[in-house]
Amino acid sequence: MQYTAGATVDVDSFTFQVIDDDVEGSTPTEAVVLIGIKPVTVNPTAVNDTVNVRLSDRYVMIDVLANDTCGAAETLGITSVGTPSPNYGTATIENGQIKYELHPSYVGTVIISYTIDDSDENTPADTATV
Repeated sequence: MQYTAGATVDVDSFTFQVIDDDVEGSTPTEAVVLIGIKPVTVNPTAVNDTVNVRLSDRYVMIDVLANDTCGAAETLGITSVGTPSPNYGTATIENGQIKYELHPSYVGTVIISYTIDDSDENTPADTATV
């Protein structure tokens, strides 16, 4: 016997019959099998991001989730954002993106760490380079 679950099924059942061929006059006996199906959890994957800005920019919005992935029925969100390193400017979460406000006198690379989670509360971390 082989059973294949449907894509959106979480509980299923099937009925089968058993008969003893060695007993003359035996009648079929029916049984029901109940199956509980747990979905496969797919952990989200955070991918590094790189953004270039101009000296005249006051801030930049970084859509760090654009290249991150998760399971088909899950939704990604940013749960935390770290202090830029080196500590020039500020980073906050705004409308599902990282808003990095540039330090007016700094020229160079800044690394911002962030953590994402999916609807199953799996939380990988990654970085955005500005």
